[in-house]
Amino acid sequence: MLVFGVGTDYALLLVARYREELHNYADRHVAMAVALRRSGPTIAASAATVVLGLLCLLLADVNATRSLGGVGAVGILAALVAMVTLLPAFLLILGRWVFWPAIPRFGTAARAERSIWGRVAKAIGRRPRPTWIGATVALTGLALVASGLGLGLTQQQMFRATPESVTAQADLAEHFPAGESAPTEVVVPADDAQAAAATIDATPGVSRVEPAVPATDGELVRLRVVLDDAPDSDAAEATVQRMRVGMAELPQALVGGPTAIALDLQAASAADRTLVIPLVLVVVLAVLMLLLRALDDQFQALSVVVGQ
Repeated sequence: MLVFGVGTDYALLLVARYREELHNYADRHVAMAVALRRSGPTIAASAATVVLGLLCLLLADVNATRSLGGVGAVGILAALVAMVTLLPAFLLILGRWVFWPAIPRFGTAARAERSIWGRVAKAIGRRPRPTWIGATVALTGLALVASGLGLGLTQQQMFRATPESVTAQADLAEHFPAGESAPTEVVVPADDAQAAAATIDATPGVSRVEPAVPATDGELVRLRVVLDDAPDSDAAEATVQRMRVGMAELPQALVGGPTAIALDLQAASAADRTLVIPLVLVVVLAVLMLLLRALDDQFQALSVVVGQ
C-alpha cells in the first residue's frame, strides 16, 4: 500500500507536468525531458524524505516494525526509479492520445483547472499565516485526543461473524477458567520451582498452577499456569504483571505464553513510538529545511543584520 500510494503520487505529478509541457512543445520527447527536469527534483526530494523516515524504523525494537523500515525504503526507491524511467517511456510510446478525450495540442492554452482544491490553494496563498496557525492548533487538539485512544482488538473481536472458535471459547469460559485455552508458561530453575509455584498460586487472577514439567537435563522446570481471565484480556495481562512482580526475587524465572507475549509487545511498541516518532519528525523537518533552503535564508538575514 505504501509503495503503490507514493508511486501513484509521483506518477500524477509527472503526468500533470508532462501534459502542461505538451502545450508548449511540438515534440513530445522534448516535452517529457522538460517535464522530468522540472518535476524530477520534487519527486526525488519527496522520495528521499519518505526513505529517511522509513529508515528511522530500523531503530525500533519490535521485529515487524524494524523490518518494515528497510523493506519500505527499498520499495520507495523502486517506485521512484519506475516513475522516472518506465512511466515516461510508456507515455512517450502511447503519444498524446493517452490523454484522450482532452488531448493537449501544441500551441493551445492549457485547460484551466477549476476545482475546490484550486480555490483552497489560492485562499491559503493569500493568507498563509492564519492558515498554518489554525492548522497547527487543530492538529494539536486531534493529537491530544488520539493519545488517549485505545488500539487493538481481542481475538474474538477480529471476526465480523461468530465462528465456531469464538463460540467454543465462550462456552469454555462459562464452565472452565477462561485462561484454560492458552495457559501462561513459567520457566524457572528446578531448585526454585516450589517457591515459584507458591508465589504464583497466591497471585490474584491465577486459577491454578499445574504440576511442574522438568526439562530433559533436569536444570529447568516449566510451570503451566491457568488464569481466571481470557488470555487476550486486560485482566489477564494485569495478572501476568503481578506474577512478575511477585517473582522479582527469582531473577532467573521467566514468564511466557500468549498473554506475556502480548504484554511485552505492547511495552516494546510503546517504547518504539516514544523513540521513532519524534526521530522521524526531526529527520523530516531537517530534510524539508534543507530542501527549502530555510537555513540559507535565515543565515542571509542574520548576516544582513550583523552587517548593519
